[in-house]
Amino acid sequence: MSHKARPAIAALALLCAGCGQQQAAADKAPAAANATPAVPRNLRVYLARDGLELVDGGGAARLVAFGTSEAETRRRIEPVTDAPVARTDDPHCSIQPRTRLDYRGGLALTFEAGRFAAWEQGAGAGYRMRGGIAIESPRAALGALGPVTLRRVNVTDVPLEEFAAGGVSGVLLGGKVQDFTAGRSACR
Repeated sequence: MSHKARPAIAALALLCAGCGQQQAAADKAPAAANATPAVPRNLRVYLARDGLELVDGGGAARLVAFGTSEAETRRRIEPVTDAPVARTDDPHCSIQPRTRLDYRGGLALTFEAGRFAAWEQGAGAGYRMRGGIAIESPRAALGALGPVTLRRVNVTDVPLEEFAAGGVSGVLLGGKVQDFTAGRSACR
């Protein structure tokens, strides 16, 4: 080998020295890019008039809006809520097939044609809105949602009131919230 070729070979060796490391890093990059980000331990799920809010300990909120796919909705909330305890599929409810997922704490999510369509908070300590509205909240608390419309209904001699306020509706018994929902929860 000539002494003129040695510097060229040395330069080529230096240039390629990191090639294996760069390729190993490139091989790992797609896996890291596709990995599900870690869920903060202090993340909470709150009910919102336009979906569900994921709120971290610092108060930063990310919305899981109505219209989000079922897979994405579940991926984002189930690290906090755990898996649903029941699933009900109703292909005949409307033009679009509907699925209802029931979670611990009285929370139910409805999906229409695979998209998040509504939430319902039924009996149970479960979930609340960030403004504090939850099961057993007094009628007066509903004013935080906006103007409140009330309608009296009697079911087997039990005086109930249906309410609607700021995109949220539900039922009051004895002046306290018993059930509330947002989104398209009715079968259409």
